[in-house]
Amino acid sequence: MKQNTITQSIIKARKGKIAASLQFMTPIWFKVLLVISILGWIELIVYGILCKTKKN
Repeated sequence: MKQNTITQSIIKARKGKIAASLQFMTPIWFKVLLVISILGWIELIVYGILCKTKKN
């Protein structure tokens, strides 16, 4: 499979059955940042609930 300068796949079409399979692989740093972000939101929510219960 050939790719152009911005790494897009180049597929030449012919008559008949054509099938293309493309896959995007998520970088590991994205997964790490996503987990950190989710944990941060959970911590913020728990902290907010604890502060609210202390005031009441």
